[in-house]
Amino acid sequence: MIDDNTTSVFEEGKLITNPSTDDAIQFVAAGVWEDPRTTVTGRVTDKFGAKTNAKGRMQSSIRATLDDGNPILISAFDGKINMLDGLKLGYTYTFKGKLKTKTEVIQNKEETSRFLNL
Repeated sequence: MIDDNTTSVFEEGKLITNPSTDDAIQFVAAGVWEDPRTTVTGRVTDKFGAKTNAKGRMQSSIRATLDDGNPILISAFDGKINMLDGLKLGYTYTFKGKLKTKTEVIQNKEETSRFLNL
């Protein structure tokens, strides 16, 4: 039987999803699942208000200083932007999200920037 509202097929109590059209649910192999998010702790040094970014998404960001003294830009998008509203400058918080690093040459010096997306 095919349900007209989905791209799934019901077969003897099993739901079989066509992987080429629906990636909302994916099979995870048996074993221990590892959370891809990274936890960082930093002191909030700057707050940037919510704005629409180049991709048309609402974005709110803060700059924090990590325990090792390095800066990191922490951003929240769309429905998560309110998470950063109540944070106070100078206070230390723990954040969990996807950590990205970018290395580039600026004025003949290699610089590494860190970003955390909540």
